[in-house]
Amino acid sequence: MTGIVCRDCGRGCGALRTSDGGEGFCGCGLTPRVALAKPHFGEEPCISGTKGSGAVFFSGCSLKCVFCQNYGISHNGTGYDVSIERLAEIFRELETAGVHNINLVNPTHYTAGIDAAMRIRRPDIPVVYNTGAYDSPETVLRASEWTDVFLPDLKLYSPSRCKRYLGAGNYFDTAAKAIDTMLTLRPENVYRDGLLISGVIIRILVLPCNADQACAVADYIADTWGTGVTVSVMSQYYPAGRVKTDAPELDRNITKREYERVCAHFIERGFENGYFQDMSSGDGTMTPDFNGEGVVR
Repeated sequence: MTGIVCRDCGRGCGALRTSDGGEGFCGCGLTPRVALAKPHFGEEPCISGTKGSGAVFFSGCSLKCVFCQNYGISHNGTGYDVSIERLAEIFRELETAGVHNINLVNPTHYTAGIDAAMRIRRPDIPVVYNTGAYDSPETVLRASEWTDVFLPDLKLYSPSRCKRYLGAGNYFDTAAKAIDTMLTLRPENVYRDGLLISGVIIRILVLPCNADQACAVADYIADTWGTGVTVSVMSQYYPAGRVKTDAPELDRNITKREYERVCAHFIERGFENGYFQDMSSGDGTMTPDFNGEGVVR
């Protein structure tokens, strides 16, 4: 059996990944599994634009977020195995459809396959690396060869809450190192006609009962990378995944008071660039139907 020894994520488990399957925490093999590929309008305005972002949703995940809104594909692995050649075709088909960029959603555990597809044909439009940020610095470096825009989450600050809600106590330290690498590689945001064509946006999803975590993340970003970094403070949380049984304190939408507390803290810290969401974003409509559109023919 041949394959690669994987250390792509913060677990660094060294599992052997082959074309027949995978071992280790994520259980993914070398063959990419994709659940959906279509124009998507739920990203930041400078990503979605007017024609949509060409989102490619990958299945599986190296995190186990108890509240995951893409639970079926991230935890259960729902999706379709595609060859490297087919993945390259998917990128081309989205580009032909007129999207502003190719948006790789949760790509960490498939960077080797994506790299191979990019070597067949690199899109002529920007490529967005849309990640939970549980990436090793080496993975970020590999992805930088074909990534124009890094779109990482920075979900939580406390190791205990990272372990409880994300299944990874070392999440914050891992994500901070990954994002530091991203900011080093793409230190300035570059826009064309209002669209981001190179750079980094850090996303902060506000969770119920965890406004303090979002504020702590704001402090870390400001103190470490400065308030000129572009951030996206998101209100789109809604109860999903296993919250009813495993984290009942998260079994509700965030309140207006919680979200306004976080937004006020970012403003008080002096952040200059970024986005706030309308509270109506938490209605679940931004989560697509993972029906294989754009993947199977």
